[in-house]
Amino acid sequence: MNLRTCSVCRKELELSSLNFHKNKNEIGGFDYRCKKCKLIHYNSNKERYKETSTNWQKLNKDKIKHISKKYRESPKGISKRKEYRKKEYEN
Repeated sequence: MNLRTCSVCRKELELSSLNFHKNKNEIGGFDYRCKKCKLIHYNSNKERYKETSTNWQKLNKDKIKHISKKYRESPKGISKRKEYRKKEYEN
């Protein structure tokens, strides 16, 4: 059983997806903050994250269109659309 210490609350927790978010860039493949600490941080900075996201979307409209089009034309995007339409017609 591997243990990791959360860098924020300093609790030693089992290194698993129950306690830490996955992060392929970190050692061991998990984030350095536990899920509880990460949620607290997110909730205390929610407005800033929203603002940053909105600004990025305004500055990258073409990129978003390109990514969306690429997904819609992919096999996964096509099957998702078919499922969605099927549910719409059933109702």
